[in-house]
Amino acid sequence: MGLAEDLDELAYLPEEWGYRGDAVRDAVKLFNEHAAAGLEPSPGRKLDRLPLDEPPYYVIEAVPAITFPFHGVRIDDRARVLRGDGEPLPGLLAAGSDTGGLWNRAYAGGIASALVFGLTAADTATATATATATASHATD
Repeated sequence: MGLAEDLDELAYLPEEWGYRGDAVRDAVKLFNEHAAAGLEPSPGRKLDRLPLDEPPYYVIEAVPAITFPFHGVRIDDRARVLRGDGEPLPGLLAAGSDTGGLWNRAYAGGIASALVFGLTAADTATATATATATASHATD
């Protein structure tokens, strides 16, 4: 990780990191110029087009990876897996990275889906088990 107190310090990234610091600095400056002028910055940022003009700047190397595939089985608001016709498959619940169709404009994180729909699936399973036990007891 590196820290630059202003844009010009970006030019001094260590060569052994494998990046040209001056190119990084110039790219951020160009981005800021486009954003400040109301032009489409490059790379594009649909949801946040403000200039990156408030130091300090942190330089962090990141390795892109797929944490989960954004696509998966369709579920309803009770975490029940849906068939092709939109009806729930009895007894099948899903949460987290197994679900799909939850993200539209931005990424919310796989853990958020796991937490929300994991708890929802637990509530659904409990309610189903309670209803089944009550129905079974009523017929005895």
